[in-house]
Amino acid sequence: TVGAASPLSRIADVPLGPLLELVDEEASVADIVRRAASRPELYLSTPKRVEGALKQLYRRGFLGRV
Repeated sequence: TVGAASPLSRIADVPLGPLLELVDEEASVADIVRRAASRPELYLSTPKRVEGALKQLYRRGFLGRV
């Protein structure tokens, strides 16, 4: 959360906690999307939504690269 903004728990209807657990310096977006499909908390999110959530996190400055 930044400033007075309320904390984010989801982006593009994707839960952030489980998604961020899949992010590491070596992983590409495709790797993360593939990993998300095997996580119970994320498998209902479409690959397009997971990718969109990653891109939004990047644009908001939470990820160093996408």
